[in-house]
Amino acid sequence: MTEENSYKVLVIKPEGQTSGRPRCIKVDNIKMHVEELRKQGVNRICLVQNRDLWQAFMDRIMSV
Repeated sequence: MTEENSYKVLVIKPEGQTSGRPRCIKVDNIKMHVEELRKQGVNRICLVQNRDLWQAFMDRIMSV
């Protein structure tokens, strides 16, 4: 294998789809839980003003 080919192997990005499920990030979890609360009729302003409700919300997000 030549030096040029070795370099290509190290730096090339594979084309097409990667296998497996996409990574779920915390932002996605937060958006999902905020949407669930909205469907239940919980206002975001009320959520941040109610310390107990906010703490329960944060515990739920961090446990995922």
